[in-house]
Amino acid sequence: MFARPIGIGHSLLIAEGLCSCSCKVHLGKMVQTATVSRTKAETALTDLLQGNKRYQQGNLQRCVFNKDRFEQLKTGQAPPAVVLSCSDSRVPPEMVLDQGLGDVFVIRVAGNVLDENVLGSMLFSLQHLGSRLVIVLGHSKCGACTAAQGAYIAAQSAPGQTKATDPISNLLSPIVDCCGHLAKSAGAGASPEDLKKILPVPAVVAENTIQVATVTLKALEKNLGNSDILGEVLVVSAVYDLDDGSVKVLHQQHA
Repeated sequence: MFARPIGIGHSLLIAEGLCSCSCKVHLGKMVQTATVSRTKAETALTDLLQGNKRYQQGNLQRCVFNKDRFEQLKTGQAPPAVVLSCSDSRVPPEMVLDQGLGDVFVIRVAGNVLDENVLGSMLFSLQHLGSRLVIVLGHSKCGACTAAQGAYIAAQSAPGQTKATDPISNLLSPIVDCCGHLAKSAGAGASPEDLKKILPVPAVVAENTIQVATVTLKALEKNLGNSDILGEVLVVSAVYDLDDGSVKVLHQQHA
């Protein structure tokens, strides 16, 4: 059975069970440990953004083969950061962030959506490899977001139509939900032309990236429970611009 993407509604089922009060209790127990590891997460974020600057300048320093590093990694890995990015061939995270072997634990799926398999991969890196930064990296002109926008507008134009359940439609489902949240301002009966104005693809990309990061944070809080790791993780949403090669942070939050 294939894992379904975790959308705005479905995701809360996975994240359910940890109230804000208990979060405060858990965090209160970990202040000393979290202070050190939060620095680790923030340092990792700074490193990735500096790497992106080098990429923009055409000055890649770490995204190259390093024989010594290759030999070093034969005994294990400890990537500081997890990157959830789109599968788009134009956005290889190691290159656009100028990272080398063993520097980032990369998870790629069209639309950078979250499902149980992606979440499990994240948890593995956090719990067993020592990663403390999780960055959800969307990108401009995303094909999945463009398709989701079109699917949402088509559905509004033909209410009552049976929802498609093929693999691609299931993948796009949480992004279509994001379109629904953005379109609320249009009110009932908005025309397809109005919806296209309200749902420009860049807005869908940003909304989807932020929503995935938000859902990821809730899911990590639930699954990490009383672990000391909980207060150490920084979750960031960012978007890569295909036009100028820059990565811009949209939002960041500690668990």
